[in-house]
Amino acid sequence: MIKRVYITFVRFLSLFIFNKFTRKSFRKKCFEYYDNLKIKKDTKNYYPIKLFNHNKIRDKSVLIIEINNFHGITLPGYIHYFAELGYNVDVFLLLGQNVLWRPLDRLEDEFRAFYGDEQSLSEKIRSTNLKSYDFVFINTTFYYGIYSPYPNAMSVFDLIGIKPKGKFGTLMIEHNYDPFVEKFNEQQYIKEGTLFTLLGFRNTKMLSSSYVGKVTITPKNKNKIIFLAVGTLAPQNRNYKMLIEACESLIKQKIINFKINIIGYGNLEDLPKEVQPFINILGALSYPDMFETIEHGDYILTLFDPDNKEHHKYVDNWASGSSILFYAFSKLPLIHSFFAQSYFLDNNNAIVYTNLEEGMKSAIEIGSTEYQCRQEALTQLAKNLQIQSIKNLSEQLERMKNVFSSK
Repeated sequence: MIKRVYITFVRFLSLFIFNKFTRKSFRKKCFEYYDNLKIKKDTKNYYPIKLFNHNKIRDKSVLIIEINNFHGITLPGYIHYFAELGYNVDVFLLLGQNVLWRPLDRLEDEFRAFYGDEQSLSEKIRSTNLKSYDFVFINTTFYYGIYSPYPNAMSVFDLIGIKPKGKFGTLMIEHNYDPFVEKFNEQQYIKEGTLFTLLGFRNTKMLSSSYVGKVTITPKNKNKIIFLAVGTLAPQNRNYKMLIEACESLIKQKIINFKINIIGYGNLEDLPKEVQPFINILGALSYPDMFETIEHGDYILTLFDPDNKEHHKYVDNWASGSSILFYAFSKLPLIHSFFAQSYFLDNNNAIVYTNLEEGMKSAIEIGSTEYQCRQEALTQLAKNLQIQSIKNLSEQLERMKNVFSSK
């Protein structure tokens, strides 16, 4: 009898454990536990969103919201700008690349980051008295995931269920003027001055993010020149065929003191055998690894093609993420003349070309003194963009405070 009861109990316990481990909610908790351990080990100032209520909202604070797995590269700059203006900064982040890949590692400014999934973040935003914050800043106006791929993205306000508002209001960055300004009826925010774009495209206010934290500006490598290409290996974003052809031509001319490090998702198919030793596909990297790789490089290849109409978005619609990197690290960009003016670039602070092969050849041959002169000009350009952006932000914050006071 006792033996039978014991066997029954063991079977029941086994089934219970099996069911526990196979339940989706339990598996989710296991993954969350693993992520939390990793975050505690690798980062500081990060807390699960459920702990948000245990942390008092400080006086003169701003809440930055990012409920996507991308645009993490802009966060350090915006945290820094608000800190420069004397604000305490809290950040709500989707648990994913913008947390686990650590884009904020090099920041010396103080901040608190709270992370969770879309549902828990949205619930916390809806249930929190955001008027305790002076301002709410939306780092991306749209949301897209598996079920709403770009350009069928939804407004982040629709995802959350409300437009989050601080005491004095809400500010936001529109990364893709087309199609979202019209799709989300954002013209009203442009008129109010509460919507910015990264480079002031189409008469909007500029809020450039050309800062990632502490960096080391390095001189040009002496023996082997390192080119960098950053971003998904997709023809609608970069022309890698053009790059391969340029490499083939340089190799035929016996110009072989270079290599190209490519950072991003994807692969290059049918890469010619003679070109393979010169191209190193690193894949997608964490932000610390990417930053370190960039510091050891010399040039950033934009690979925009004026003959590809899909690339025309980089003229006055999308600000390439590569631009944030070449500004932040003072790595001279190689850019076609068709796109250069949009990024305030010329042959004083970049390598501007009409033919990529000639541009790469010029970059390889340029002396260290000339490289340094252009690098210093690029560093000054980045500083000017930061100064103007902080000024634009400060003026808008004061304007919103005055509107609130006059009510």
